[in-house]
Amino acid sequence: MLKILVTYAVQGEFTEIKWPDVEVYYVRTGIGKVKSAFHLSEAIQQVKPDIVINQGTTYGDSPYQPYSAFAGNPYFVDLDMHKMTGLGMEYRIDSSELLAARGFCQHWTESATCNTGDSFLTELTDIEGDVVDMEAYAQAFVC
Repeated sequence: MLKILVTYAVQGEFTEIKWPDVEVYYVRTGIGKVKSAFHLSEAIQQVKPDIVINQGTTYGDSPYQPYSAFAGNPYFVDLDMHKMTGLGMEYRIDSSELLAARGFCQHWTESATCNTGDSFLTELTDIEGDVVDMEAYAQAFVC
């Protein structure tokens, strides 16, 4: 049976997921990259999921609205490390090969980029891609 671990930062982002023949587990990570990485790591060790789904609120076309970013080629950018690219810092994750190797998202044709930073934004400047949140890059890194 497929095991899915669903993450959410705060209670207001929680949505129950019901799929037939799927075991769904949930972990509330708290806000920010550090808390999120810590709590997700613990949950992965306990649950041993086949896939992790991050649900939450992002800043995109309209400020801080629920946003679904399902994509065949999901990219994650760490906005805080992006500022350090001149020093050779890694700041981008492409999870498409990992997902394909596990048999997920093979027929998706869209791609999306989620930017993650440790501060609240009020406008979309100096970002790559589609949306901004405060946990997804850290979770992609852990996965």
